[in-house]
Amino acid sequence: MTMSAQSELVVQSLALYRELRDQLQGMLPQISAAEVDWMLVMDERIIRLRQAIEKADAALMALPPEPEIGESDLTRLVDERRQVMAEVLSLNQQVIGQAENVKSLLGHDLATMRAGRQALRGYAPPSEDSPGGIINRQF
Repeated sequence: MTMSAQSELVVQSLALYRELRDQLQGMLPQISAAEVDWMLVMDERIIRLRQAIEKADAALMALPPEPEIGESDLTRLVDERRQVMAEVLSLNQQVIGQAENVKSLLGHDLATMRAGRQALRGYAPPSEDSPGGIINRQF
C-alpha cells in the first residue's frame, strides 16, 4: 500500500513539528543561564524549522482533497499533527515567558549599572577649577 501525496505531506509536516517541539523542549531548561551565542544558534535553528514547516504546510494546503484515501490512517496522522502543534504552541509560550523574564532581569541589571556609573561621576576629585565642597572652602 503506497501513501498518497497528501499523506506524505502530512507525515513530513508532522516530522517537522516534532523536531520543532524537541528543540523548544531542549531550550526550556537552559534559557535562564544561556549564553548569547547559544541563543543565536537556537534562534537560527527555529527560524529554519519554521520556514520548512510553512513550506510543507503550504504544499499540503495546495493539494485537493483525496476522498479515496484510507480515512483512518490520514485521520490518525492529522490528529497527531494537531496534537504536536498544540504542544509546540504551549512550549513556545513557555519559552517566550522565560525569555521575557531574562530580558527583564538584564534590563534591571543594566539600569543598576547605569545608576552606579552616574553616581561615580559625581565623585570626581577636586581640581583647581573646583576646589571641593563647603568644608574645603572654609579652611
